[in-house]
Amino acid sequence: MEWTREARYRGLASSSNEEFESMSDKVHQSTWRQHFHVQPVSGLLNDPNGFIYFKGQYHLFYQWYPLGPVHG
Repeated sequence: MEWTREARYRGLASSSNEEFESMSDKVHQSTWRQHFHVQPVSGLLNDPNGFIYFKGQYHLFYQWYPLGPVHG
């Protein structure tokens, strides 16, 4: 799939809930979906900045582009 400049820099607000849910469903049904690794519900997870343990919980901060597997 070729990504146009418009598609690559489209904001999340310009997508519908149905579109996002459809992408999430496809990802969750994938045979390549990992079970024990940090990964987004859809799209690209980028630049993880390490785990932080605070008040009994682990936190991970990262960049996320939910509309596709490309850098936005």
